Amino acid sequence: MARGADVHIIFDAIVAHDSDGNAKGPWQKNRTAIDRFGLGGVCAGRANGKLMHNKFFVLSKNNKPVSVWTGSTNLTENGIFGHSNLGHIVKYSDIAKAYVAYWHRLEADPAVHAAYRNANIAVGSTPPVTWTAETVTVFSPRGTDLDALNWYASLADTAKNALLMAFAFGMHPLFQSVYRRDDNVLRMGLLETTTRSPSTAVQDAQDIKAIRQRPNVVVAIGNRITTNSFDRWLKELAQVHDEQVHVHWIHTKYMLIDPLGKNPVLVTGSANFSKASTDTNDENMLVIQGNKRIADIYFGEYMRLYNHYAFREAVNRALDQKKVDQASDWKPQYLEIKDD
Repeated sequence: MARGADVHIIFDAIVAHDSDGNAKGPWQKNRTAIDRFGLGGVCAGRANGKLMHNKFFVLSKNNKPVSVWTGSTNLTENGIFGHSNLGHIVKYSDIAKAYVAYWHRLEADPAVHAAYRNANIAVGSTPPVTWTAETVTVFSPRGTDLDALNWYASLADTAKNALLMAFAFGMHPLFQSVYRRDDNVLRMGLLETTTRSPSTAVQDAQDIKAIRQRPNVVVAIGNRITTNSFDRWLKELAQVHDEQVHVHWIHTKYMLIDPLGKNPVLVTGSANFSKASTDTNDENMLVIQGNKRIADIYFGEYMRLYNHYAFREAVNRALDQKKVDQASDWKPQYLEIKDD
């Protein structure tokens, strides 16, 4: 604004309280910050949604949308310092226009009703009737038939060589079915936790345990270890002990299908692969096919995080099983091959 940019903001104004009557969610802090910095004239509250889960910016020049920044990153200290997150920039005007139109639907502050859902569905079916574009958008909430979630699961099931997914809140049964398939496709999972909700925690743990025992599946679950003073210094640890934090480590939501193949497919954005993120929450996703450069970047980031948390989990397992006395004693367990 100080540079003369025309700025418009939609903020989370969904009023909620806990059982003790205390403010719950960001709405009160948002309003306080807006008043403090004098931004009331450019801010519109989203109060009638169920969960405002979008994170995106649209850049326009000469009143023409030119690019979009989107992804999983909440604009908070936890989003920057506490979680694994990503931001994705699309410099296609047609995609930017679609996001502007979605922004205006949000600006009207609709309730989660059929008209709002149908407006998002009308932008594009899932799957697209003719899927020729490299990048397509998916906006939520959508219909209660979970069209987008079913499409993502069907895409996951097309993997010929490898499927890589990141789950922030457990694994939906649609994807559990894919991970249980009997074939030779490598399937990797990166999870914050096995639990989708408190009511399903026990069953979820059993399901993930069974999936991890399959020969072509490897899963890493978020863990923390402390080996030295640097680990204790990291800001991440302060966030871990914050009662308001719902995610400690894995906050990304993306899927890679055959990332090293001729036609890789990437699904990425704000939406968890869940029912609520499809039919209830305000969400946005990108589905990108055939872009090897983008697939390569996501693949590198996925393996970085997988190795990071698989290592932590291995160390914690060794500590739990009393194989080592402290984390710094852990050593890789290499398979020793002897010549005949």
